[in-house]
Amino acid sequence: MVNKNLIDYIKKIKLKGYSDIQIRSFLLKYGYKLKVINEALNDKSTNPAIPNIVNETNTNHSSKYINGNTIKSNNINTKANINSKTNLPILIKMSGIFNYILGITILVFGSFFYNLIFDLSGILKYLFISFSIIISILFFVSGYYILKLKTNSKIISSIPNFILILFCIIMIYKETYGTNLFGMLYYFIILIFPLLIVYVLFDKKFTKYFT
Repeated sequence: MVNKNLIDYIKKIKLKGYSDIQIRSFLLKYGYKLKVINEALNDKSTNPAIPNIVNETNTNHSSKYINGNTIKSNNINTKANINSKTNLPILIKMSGIFNYILGITILVFGSFFYNLIFDLSGILKYLFISFSIIISILFFVSGYYILKLKTNSKIISSIPNFILILFCIIMIYKETYGTNLFGMLYYFIILIFPLLIVYVLFDKKFTKYFT
């Protein structure tokens, strides 16, 4: 059910000339979930004709009350980051793309060049190939979920990325023990990608985009 108090508040500030982008960004800062905000913004009653357009660069107005909470809307800026496809933070976009890259890499190397990593034969070879295909699919799904800002992106993307982190740590230890500096550096570089993705998924600056 759409929050009536929120709708009334949005109607008032829309009449003052604020855009949906400004309103969404502002309400996200005060803890409102994106789904609730979008439902209120899409409600027909919150889209009246706007008689006056105010300066959108920096505008102040008095405190408002929604569900008993005082909200002070000071210096709403049109350039604020918002939860939209075209204004995603660069780290979220990179995380989605990295998931696709990792998915392709694991699919190719796990299916065709597995012998460069492990000396496998028989059923172990087919198990490794099957596991690689499953993990690569999870990475593709993770990339899609992150770029589409799906609410369960954290759960879906955590699975393959934590597996890859664990795999890289094991391989770094293995290469260190074997004094293979090139191999150790190679897995260190790969490790950067899942660590960045996990950081984006769990950092408070970005988690609000997946709510």
